[in-house]
Amino acid sequence: MPRCHEARLPPRSGIGRALVEAVERDARRLGRTGVTTVGFRDLPGAEWFLPAAFFEHLGYEPVDERGRAVLLWKLFSDRARRPRFLAPAYVFEPIPGKVVVDLFWNDFCQTSSIEAQRVRDVRTELPGCVVLREFRADDREVLHAREIERGTYVNGREISWGYEASKAGIRKAIEDALAAA
Repeated sequence: MPRCHEARLPPRSGIGRALVEAVERDARRLGRTGVTTVGFRDLPGAEWFLPAAFFEHLGYEPVDERGRAVLLWKLFSDRARRPRFLAPAYVFEPIPGKVVVDLFWNDFCQTSSIEAQRVRDVRTELPGCVVLREFRADDREVLHAREIERGTYVNGREISWGYEASKAGIRKAIEDALAAA
């Protein structure tokens, strides 16, 4: 049985288009100058996950790219400001004798919240060895200062899966850092 986020809808069911059109209607009603979204290209095994080509088919134009991620927008007004991907401003600050986990998370992304709780859970399994520093990316001051909406760094090295990290993956990254210390 597929996990919840792997459930597939019948191809060309129209649900995706209907959702995007609902967002666009709400944005226009609220007086917004456009809609911006993130899509992806070439995700082996996950072509169904926010394909950039789907948004392009609906009239969205790419404005920035970072790896496989594509920032796309659809303008409603010439007053819109061109969006850009965030430019992370992360500087690792070590603590001698400790593994430091810097966790950037936000409440508006369920995946981010799940991962944050898993990082906390793994940290409690390794008392005294790990320092956890949490940064709430839904705090505008934090987001503007660091420009990181989600990320987990172990001794300055970002660990990332694209989906929420498993406890086993987080534990291994921390244990590898402990072994290297």
